[in-house]
Amino acid sequence: IGGAFGSDKKALVIGFEFITDYEPDAASIKLVGELLYLDDDMKKSLNEWKKNKALPEPVMIEVLNVLFRKCLSKVLLLAEDLQLPLPLPVPTVQPKGEESSGGSYIR
Repeated sequence: IGGAFGSDKKALVIGFEFITDYEPDAASIKLVGELLYLDDDMKKSLNEWKKNKALPEPVMIEVLNVLFRKCLSKVLLLAEDLQLPLPLPVPTVQPKGEESSGGSYIR
């Protein structure tokens, strides 16, 4: 925990690695960074981390959702620039009444 944004507020600094592997040993995209998390109850989150090496569930859900949203958008851009397949299926438009043969996860 440290001072954040030049104020007396404290923030959790959460390190992360987001890795997308292309198998077999074709390529890998790895994003590494730190996320600053501000909360009204920092002590609870910090105590939970010290005790169990885990954040409280509501905090963890919020952190993971932010990381997935931010990192996936960056990985999509990098994969396109590097001419790699996108790591997520892209929805496709089908004529009405036709089933997709690609097994799309969006209907």
